[in-house]
Amino acid sequence: MLAELAISSADEWPVARRSLSKWLLRRDVPELLTCDVVMAAEEALGLAGPVSIVVEASETDVVLRIVGHGPIPPGALPMLRASVDRFELVREGDRTTVIASFPLPRSESA
Repeated sequence: MLAELAISSADEWPVARRSLSKWLLRRDVPELLTCDVVMAAEEALGLAGPVSIVVEASETDVVLRIVGHGPIPPGALPMLRASVDRFELVREGDRTTVIASFPLPRSESA
């Protein structure tokens, strides 16, 4: 399952943040992990231009994909890099894509 959000300005983030949080919680993503994903998305809003956010939740992880326009300075997104299992930064022309994977906690019964 996935959710898609398009944000053309920082003014739209409060509504998008609530939508993202609700979507994750409805998919039984733990509250603390939901906070990490939302915080990571918020930090990535520093990407230039309109931003597209796609979140996918599976049984094992949550993958956050953020696409913006323009360069990212070296050392950017430090909280995002530190809070994820996998971090990838892809530059294609004037587009920058951030891919971050957050593992879901394993069930006690697994």
